[in-house]
Amino acid sequence: MKTFRMIGTALLASVFCFGFCSCSSDDVDETANPLSVYDSAIGKILDAAKTDIPLTQILVKDANSPISKIKLGEGNTFLAELKATRASSNVITGTYTIEGSDVVLKIGKYTVKVPVSKVVETALRIAINGTEYDAEAFKVGGTANAQTLSICRAWVPVDYHAVIVADGKVMYNKHNSDLVALQRDFYAYVLGLPSQNDVRESDLLISHNVKSFTFMSDNTFVSTYTNEQSDVNNWSWSDGSKGKIRFNIAENDINGEARFEKGNPNTLYLLSDVDLSAVSSLKDYKITAKIVITMNDKK
Repeated sequence: MKTFRMIGTALLASVFCFGFCSCSSDDVDETANPLSVYDSAIGKILDAAKTDIPLTQILVKDANSPISKIKLGEGNTFLAELKATRASSNVITGTYTIEGSDVVLKIGKYTVKVPVSKVVETALRIAINGTEYDAEAFKVGGTANAQTLSICRAWVPVDYHAVIVADGKVMYNKHNSDLVALQRDFYAYVLGLPSQNDVRESDLLISHNVKSFTFMSDNTFVSTYTNEQSDVNNWSWSDGSKGKIRFNIAENDINGEARFEKGNPNTLYLLSDVDLSAVSSLKDYKITAKIVITMNDKK
């Protein structure tokens, strides 16, 4: 599935090499630093998200089970892998609840109940829509530093911000709560097209908006889209003390920063660096380009 890494590499690399010099900047403030609004969040951490069960992997051993794997994460989040079905995706994420003596998960059309007393490091039987299946549960090793506990929870995007600054001049600075719309605007701006409607659907690198990101301390994260597709990728701190973060998606690395604001809801600003170093026609420019995703930990 096409993901954010392509916005940060393929998109800008392809359009800037022939469209940069023709861009108009009449609608942006050339003197302000559009990224400074996030500076107040540098170095901050959040209280750890509520977690009833430690990071745990549950493998369903019964061949007749419609679900093959469940991972219980921080913030009472879960990741479930379904066996091959007609569903739009075999990966589903959400949050679980504790009801009496059971962990209860709503996984698509399935209601799963797992005994709390037997979740960790033991053989157990879990109920899926009332039918019991053999399973095995064990703890998953994860990092528990302050930065990791800040990011590990479910996040819902509320704003996307694209910024391009060349030699101190703001060339592009737009917010949008709709990722697809921002892509269309960005393409139209850089390519000098009359309107967003002139951007072809086939040109969009992501054709559906993002519903949520779920981060877990075993360095996995799940992206879930509005078409109910999900994909599982990897993340790590390149310098956790400074919030420097790296994503590995389809063997491609993206560098950026995670900045936090404490509140109700809490806020994560994920600043993704845009790498234009491969574009030879831009070698004489000092360019800062970032995609900023603003996310809340409550809907």
